[in-house]
Amino acid sequence: MLKKSIKLFRSNYFVFFVAIIFFITIRSLHFTSALNFSFDQGNGFTHILEMWRNKEITLVGPASSISADNKELLQGSIIYYFMLIFALLGKFDPIISSYIFMLFCSLGIIPLYQGMKKLANEKVALFMVILYTLLPIFINYTRFFFGPNFLIPLSTILIYLMGLHKTKPKNIYLFLIFAYIGILMQFHYQVVIILVILFIYYFWIPVFTGMTKPLLIMVGGFCVGFSPMILFELKNQFYNLNVIKNYLFSSKPHSGAPFEFLPHRYLSISILFFALVGTYFKKYISYTLIIITTIILIILDAFIYLPIPSHGFGMSPNWNYLMEKKAYKIIKKQNIKNYNIVNHIYDNLSIVVKFHLKKDGVNINYDDYYRNDYLYVISKNADIFKDPAYEINTFVPNKLIKSWKLNEVYNLYLFKRINEL
Repeated sequence: MLKKSIKLFRSNYFVFFVAIIFFITIRSLHFTSALNFSFDQGNGFTHILEMWRNKEITLVGPASSISADNKELLQGSIIYYFMLIFALLGKFDPIISSYIFMLFCSLGIIPLYQGMKKLANEKVALFMVILYTLLPIFINYTRFFFGPNFLIPLSTILIYLMGLHKTKPKNIYLFLIFAYIGILMQFHYQVVIILVILFIYYFWIPVFTGMTKPLLIMVGGFCVGFSPMILFELKNQFYNLNVIKNYLFSSKPHSGAPFEFLPHRYLSISILFFALVGTYFKKYISYTLIIITTIILIILDAFIYLPIPSHGFGMSPNWNYLMEKKAYKIIKKQNIKNYNIVNHIYDNLSIVVKFHLKKDGVNINYDDYYRNDYLYVISKNADIFKDPAYEINTFVPNKLIKSWKLNEVYNLYLFKRINEL
């Protein structure tokens, strides 16, 4: 009986089942209250909604934080198409779609465990699953949509491919590894670091040991995976390469802080780092260490995620997606024509509320803040018109028509423009 219990505990299916249950349970705690659906997510959902309705195809995705000479470095369009899958499954409902994405992330446990068993051993594989399931950085960034967040579950497939190559060092697996790296790089350029590390691992180091791997296979694989962006570059006079060149070498000032230490810029790198460290130090990883790490992380997660959050992750204090949805519902109920919206908390363009209006087919001039007769404002108070932002300072003189309380801190105001003779 004891042997059967031990065999069950060590079976892959048992590990998958328990880890996935823990993964989903922890992330489900206060999911809607903690959900980050703000500017980036609203802008992305608006774009893919328009793409879907207009049957558009694009080679490039959103802009990155790197810019030079008023040009932004563009990421791959795969971000839009990947997000579209979850948006369609959730019928463009941010909560449902985000939850489905979280469920998808839980499935990353399977290739991660199988890949690490091949790269190292069963103990390291279990240890990696514990980190993937319980480490706060991975919990936080698998609960909402964001380009770099997609790299968390997708990087587990890279680890699986690396495990396949280790057990069966065939050229096809080497090709798939670098083709997959090309795909991942379309999500975020942090993958450049992984590309360099794995190039050294699979080519440069073997050169010194007399086991040279075919360089053309690695380069060819990467080019296949990164082909949409290569095609874009060829069609647009190497737009991204020129942005990078000007960013690195131009004497003109440029914006953004791409090398600032922000967690979302190191998500896939973190997974690969843990995988490589775990593989290198596999003889030190024991079941005792796994149990102690699990207990510590569960206690830490309980302190972090059991209390009701005061705001959505990464959003302004006392503000979350539910408040955005509440403001949208109030605005939609009003029989007002020729209006626009300002979210004075963090986004004067009020992208999230406008996404919901566009989704419901509400017809207003969303970009015009000069000729609108009415202005909805989300703010702590009504005294906001000293703000130099054009969305606000062009709407004077005005008078307050009505107000609604959204929560204990923020209100929704409706102003009417006073036309001067």
